[in-house]
Order: sequence, then structure tokens, then C-alpha cells
Amino acid sequence: MKKAIWAMIVMILSLSGFAQTSDSSLIIKKQALLLKSKNQKTASWIFGGIGVVAIPIGMAVLSKATLEEGFGETEGGKGGATALLIVGTISLGTGAILAMESKKNKNEAMKITATIGWEKTAPLVTNHNLPLHYPALSVKMQIR
Repeated sequence: MKKAIWAMIVMILSLSGFAQTSDSSLIIKKQALLLKSKNQKTASWIFGGIGVVAIPIGMAVLSKATLEEGFGETEGGKGGATALLIVGTISLGTGAILAMESKKNKNEAMKITATIGWEKTAPLVTNHNLPLHYPALSVKMQIR
């Protein structure tokens, strides 16, 4: 029995410690999506820059190693250049994917609106021709 209670306590503590918290507030969700979009865009530029720099350097080193190999001066030497080309291509692809995700998150954040305004009702009493006004909360969120 002690082991079962101890296991439950450890499970509850680990789940509460590592679980994601969800906030149902639309304003906080919108701000979180915009912050996530900004961070993704920054990472996208970083990865894209790494790719744009690594690919030409890898190509230059590879062409130099190929020329030297053609003249019989050295053997091999293409491993580093190939690694630079692979790293550059992967980071360029990662930057493009992050840019697309950033745009998607920004568009999703812009679709969320919450406003407080006044709504009008039709007159319920026949001898009362003025519409009644009451406060209302309007939430627009597009669901896919």
C-alpha cells in the first residue's frame, strides 16, 4: 500500500511539474501566439543565415578539393566540405519551415478578437419604440 501511494505521489508531482499549462484567456493566447511567431521568425533568420553562409563555403572547399585531387596533389579532403553542404542545406530548410510556421501562428493570432460593446434588441413592448441597449462580450475565433 505504501508503494502504491508513493508511486501515485511521484506520478502526480511529475505530471504537475512537467505538464503544460493552458490558459483559456483569449488575450493571453493571442499574445502567446504573437510571441511564438516572433521567436520563430528570429530563429528562421538565424538558420537561414547559417545556411546561406555554409553552402557557398562548402561548395568552395569542395571545388578546391576536387581541383587538387584532379592534379593528384591530395587524397580525400572532401568530408568537411560535404558536411558543410549538408549542414547548410538542412539549416536553410529549417529556416524556411520556421518562417512558414511563424506566418501561420501570426495569422492565427490575428484571427482571435475579443471586444466589449453594446448590443441592441428589438423593442419587446409595443408602445415602446426605442431599442434597448445592453453590454455584450463578442468573441470571434475561427475554427478549422
